[in-house]
Amino acid sequence: MSSQDLLDRLFAVEGNDHVLTVLREAIERQGSAERCEFTFNVFDVSVDWGRRVVKIEDDLDPRLRCEVPIGEFALRLATEWADRHARSSEDL
Repeated sequence: MSSQDLLDRLFAVEGNDHVLTVLREAIERQGSAERCEFTFNVFDVSVDWGRRVVKIEDDLDPRLRCEVPIGEFALRLATEWADRHARSSEDL
């Protein structure tokens, strides 16, 4: 599975408001801590500011893991955030 596939799966499975907010705040803190680690229902996500990567691991299948540059992850996260909130406003 490619890193893009794993990112797709992360946001499909875990992409609720709480998870998106937690990840967004971690990215916005930009290095206030060397590393931030989060455990969600299916995925573990680590933001490593020293290496400038986000590590994603599937708890259900330890073979599924990847590292993505922080910039790439931040862009995808912003897209997911915008899409989710655009859908929410359409429902009103």
